Amino acid sequence: MNEITRYMFRHNTWATQELIEFCKQLSQEELATTGTGSFDTLQMTLNHTVYAETNYLRRLSGVEFDWVDQEVLMDLDTLGDRISTTLEGWESYLNRDIDPEEIYYVDDGEYAVRAGVIITQAIHHGNHHREQVCAILTGLGYQPPDIQSWEFAWKTGLIWPVREEA
Repeated sequence: MNEITRYMFRHNTWATQELIEFCKQLSQEELATTGTGSFDTLQMTLNHTVYAETNYLRRLSGVEFDWVDQEVLMDLDTLGDRISTTLEGWESYLNRDIDPEEIYYVDDGEYAVRAGVIITQAIHHGNHHREQVCAILTGLGYQPPDIQSWEFAWKTGLIWPVREEA
């Protein structure tokens, strides 16, 4: 199971990185744009996505990230570095024998939740907010990068043509 989950987190990180790189061409005014139904501004939505994913990892792995408890707006270069570091953490965590039924206590012990739910939420949460970023970009008149799994497979050599073209 961990190898399948590893693919999901690699795609998750790649997709976030693609959006961060794409957004580096935007003006500060464009980064401050919001969209109907979006989390916040475009940059804050990316910021929130990186913070949350790292926080999910922290809950499961116990690894501390000194910057997670202070959700301040990071520049795009820092966001890119932080999501890459988070992927390294997921890779390390997924090297363990993971019990999806293991119980974790969250929100200062107020709730109990199974590991499988936290992992599922980490993937879903990223997809949800990346789509919001894409919607804002579309509203600004940009064609967002293709961040679906098929594009990830093409860019990373995980899909290829069977027959060579003549």
